[in-house]
Amino acid sequence: GDKDWLQLSTRDYTDYAKKASGVSAITNFTHLDPSYRELAGDTQFTYTYTDAAAGTQPGNNKAIVAKSVGNGFSFNLPSGKTAQKITFGVSMYRATARAELLINGATYYSGTVTANVSSGLPLSSSKIFEINYIAPNPTDVVEVRVILTESFASGTGGSLCLSFVALSANGSVGQTISTNAEKFADTAKGSYKIYNASDETLDALCILAEYNADGQLVNLSRKTIRVDAWCSDVAEIVSPSTRPGGTTRAFIWDAKTLVPLCEISEHSLT
Repeated sequence: GDKDWLQLSTRDYTDYAKKASGVSAITNFTHLDPSYRELAGDTQFTYTYTDAAAGTQPGNNKAIVAKSVGNGFSFNLPSGKTAQKITFGVSMYRATARAELLINGATYYSGTVTANVSSGLPLSSSKIFEINYIAPNPTDVVEVRVILTESFASGTGGSLCLSFVALSANGSVGQTISTNAEKFADTAKGSYKIYNASDETLDALCILAEYNADGQLVNLSRKTIRVDAWCSDVAEIVSPSTRPGGTTRAFIWDAKTLVPLCEISEHSLT
């Protein structure tokens, strides 16, 4: 982490090894069950470093532990118009955890890691999460949560172990534009997601087209949304349909040039 890092080397969530960076970029590190104290010493993660803050030292294979469904850890990250990358190491023992990055309370990324003896998976499992993000507004609130969501051991036996968190200033986020088409017996639906990773405002024309079983266009709906530079937005088009079978397609064009911006999403109902 060239910008900041911390390594959870004690059972106390307020006492950890960290980068000698002066002002921390990773802030408000919190254990969601602050009264619980446990340190794991057998994770798979080891470290090399040259920039630890005075009086702190990363501990190989060590990680802070959370138990019981709903418990885990959270911390905040800085905003900025350039892409940043957050990396953190999670280990599980007979449990599943969900990791999320939220911007202003909305989920930007979500992923899981699991270890479950009963399903034939290993007793324990580790995963390194790498999330690239952009939060362009100074007032944007960026939060990461790592929560134990399911335990496969009796009582509170399932464990979530968080080993390290590292923040890099050299993230990579490109233009993200996607569509999803759905067709039901009496409804056609298009969902549209746009992340505008550029310095220019984007006017996006969202289109929902419905075709009958012979491939003829029978219904067309559209909506234009304006997405500011380095911002994201979502849209939805729902159109009533009384036609059995056929296909629904959702796509996005640049409203100014009518150039397609992503591949067509298609859903057929026979």
